[in-house]
Amino acid sequence: MAYAAWTASTAFAVGNIRRSTTLQASGLVFQCTVAGTSAATEPVWATDVGSYVTDNTVTWVAIASSYEDLAAIAPSAIIELFELTLDTTLHGSNDTYRFHNGANANVSGNIVWNGNSYTRLPVKAEGFEYTNTGTLPRPTLTIANLDGTMTTLLLLVNATTAGNDLGGATCRRSHLQVGL
Repeated sequence: MAYAAWTASTAFAVGNIRRSTTLQASGLVFQCTVAGTSAATEPVWATDVGSYVTDNTVTWVAIASSYEDLAAIAPSAIIELFELTLDTTLHGSNDTYRFHNGANANVSGNIVWNGNSYTRLPVKAEGFEYTNTGTLPRPTLTIANLDGTMTTLLLLVNATTAGNDLGGATCRRSHLQVGL
């Protein structure tokens, strides 16, 4: 969703959402929590979700730019977030790559959550079943090579360590429930 830019000396109501007048690397937008009139000059915007900004008599809270879209699409959607962290001794770096599937809420873009950007990639995670008998589950994660993202990562790892795989990397799966 496109958000209107902040404007000076304007009355805002609780619930209004505005973006900065300049591009913000954080991808955040700001929701009015205390109604009032904005200042003559633009405030210094927060860079963390949940941070508050005072703007003359208006109070804004920083929210993810995808919040309103996600809440409208599926108010109780659960989105899987993935973090793939390389191991310096195995891969030559300890970089973390973040991505999400977005299929549970039909999210078509990237998500900024908790100050981190998660790229939308087709991901299939399965095999997380839990049983109290037998062998431990061996989950699998299948990631589409959309725009060559995974090829680039594998080439980087291979060029650094002469091993063309991500064995030993740590993958963390989290769930984000939207619209709570």
